[in-house]
Order: sequence, then structure tokens, then C-alpha cells
Amino acid sequence: KEARNILNKAMMNLANLTKSLHSDRIAHIGLAESIHFELESIARTGLLEIEYQSSGIEQSLDDQKNIVLFRIFQENLNNILKHSKAKRVQVALNYLEDTFVMNIVDDGVGFNIEEKKKSTSSAAGVGLKSIFNRAKLIGATIDMKSAPGRGTSVTIQVPLPPSKSE
Repeated sequence: KEARNILNKAMMNLANLTKSLHSDRIAHIGLAESIHFELESIARTGLLEIEYQSSGIEQSLDDQKNIVLFRIFQENLNNILKHSKAKRVQVALNYLEDTFVMNIVDDGVGFNIEEKKKSTSSAAGVGLKSIFNRAKLIGATIDMKSAPGRGTSVTIQVPLPPSKSE
């Protein structure tokens, strides 16, 4: 019975992971809901305490930008889970008049950003480069702050298209 319960949980986790990987799903339910769903999945595991906040009126970016932003979010979350030893993560999405801002903050061990960005051999260095390269592709800027023993803060900003009434 216990083995069956573990197997059922593993199958549910795999199904949720598969859902989160589909670009069509991100396009269908939107960026904010996709991120919220991903965070709820992590919270259910008990690995991290999650704090999520979304403010402003969600404005539609094109599907490609939403997918790239979601992948940047996933890469940051993956880095937190793999490397940070964090207990808590805060994610805030802010839809401002002309800019979308995503903040991801953890209370983990932190790291030297420049050292990791220069590293070509470590997965973390490759992951960081991927984050910055993806942001560049969609015209987003990233401000990443971290130091050993101080956690990490990542702020991603992307211009929103002018509203149709303008």
C-alpha cells in the first residue's frame, strides 16, 4: 500500500512536471497563472516555503515572450532548488503601466555572480548565461544580486506593448 502511494505521488508529480513544460499551456493560461501553478507544486513538496504576489492588471505579452519569461523563471527556481539551500522563496509579479517586473528572492547561501558567469565548466555558469541570453532575446533586463551568505535577488523587467487605446 505504501509503495502504491509513493508510486501515485511520483506519477502525479511527473504529470504536473509534464504540464509545466508544455508551451501551449503557458500560452493558454498565461504567465502569472503558469508561475503560480509551478510555485504551488513546489510548495506541496515541502522543499521551500513560498510567498507569491501578483499586482496590477495582467497585460498580454506575446506568447513567445511569456514562454521565455517562464523558462527564465524555471531556471531561477531550478538554481534555487539545486544550489541555494534556501528555506524560503518570494516571487512577485508586477504589471506596471509600461513594464512587467518579476522579482525572485531567496534566503539561500548566495554566490559570487561574476565568478559563476565566467565559469564555462559548471552547470550553474551555463544556467546563468542561459538566463541572461534568454532575457536579451526578448528585450528584457535582469538585475541579479547575490553574495555568499546573503541569498539571491533577481529582478527581470520587460517593456509591455503600448495599450490598444493609445
